[in-house]
Amino acid sequence: MKPIKSLLFLECNEEVRKITAVLLNLYSRNPIEVESEIITLNRMRQIKADKAPRGIGMPGANGSVLAALAVLFAAASARAQSEDMVVSYEPAGVWNSPLSGTSVENFNNASLGMNNNLNWNGVGTINAIDVIPANQYGGVPTPGYPNGNNYPVIGPGFGTTTSTLTLNQNSSYFGMEWSAADQYNTVSFFNNGSLVASLNEASVFKQIPSGWPSPYGGNPNPAFLGQDYGEQFAFINFLGAPGTSWNQIVISNNGYTGFESSDWTSRVNAWNPLTDGTLPGTPAVQVLNGITSQITSLPSDFGAGAAPGAPAPPMGACLAFAAVLVLQALRSRKKSVHKILRKYRDTV
Repeated sequence: MKPIKSLLFLECNEEVRKITAVLLNLYSRNPIEVESEIITLNRMRQIKADKAPRGIGMPGANGSVLAALAVLFAAASARAQSEDMVVSYEPAGVWNSPLSGTSVENFNNASLGMNNNLNWNGVGTINAIDVIPANQYGGVPTPGYPNGNNYPVIGPGFGTTTSTLTLNQNSSYFGMEWSAADQYNTVSFFNNGSLVASLNEASVFKQIPSGWPSPYGGNPNPAFLGQDYGEQFAFINFLGAPGTSWNQIVISNNGYTGFESSDWTSRVNAWNPLTDGTLPGTPAVQVLNGITSQITSLPSDFGAGAAPGAPAPPMGACLAFAAVLVLQALRSRKKSVHKILRKYRDTV
């Protein structure tokens, strides 16, 4: 079969590609090879036609193929809509994302105290957040703030228990220094109001070494080194597979503690191994269609539904393109196949 080189087709859902390839392979075979299959098919159609109510006939060859194609593509489309996220953690003492092309909000330009509708330039808006100076619970060294930058805290004692970042564009990467992690910390990702993933301290930090003298136990900031050793500190990456994105991130803390974090980092494009290299950090969690699982390596099928690093093409475009390919194959064989079908037209 002639290779399909269209970039659009290669970016489509893997199952759509496989289904189309099978159909194209069938209809690129020598017509003589499928003659016996056509005889059997015609006999089956004749039997079914005799039993069918008056006025109802069996579909023609093209109709049968297209009907099957529609069913298979519907199944593939359903899978293509799956939400897939991997969460990883950076080495202890790393406070920034290793990915390029990111935007970082370090909150140094925000006012100390409660901020409402805080603008993250070029990224989005944070509806409400309390910002405090660096201390034993958070804040990382940055230029101009060698002892730690100002950082946001969310919780009952800090003006709000929920902070919502509304993004200007759907994005597939978010990262942050998650400080002094505790059981009441939760971060959730939404796409147009639909939940993509929700993670808490227990799921994200389960595999990260804890306690002193673990490098993740206690504050790694030299100005407060080792303080708050009973809680974990790590830079966490949230990576959406190609085709998985969000436009709202909700950070919440409904207990008596606070959700401390620093250096919020966002990028529109998904991680792309071809341009970004290996997955940043150590994989710890996968959230697939709302189901959270602990992992120790990148799942082999992560992002398999589309070209890595690119937004998935609209499923409608994939299906339409695949249908065109199949119809073209059908038409190219029309004359040869028609000669065989004519031999059995009286039996249909």
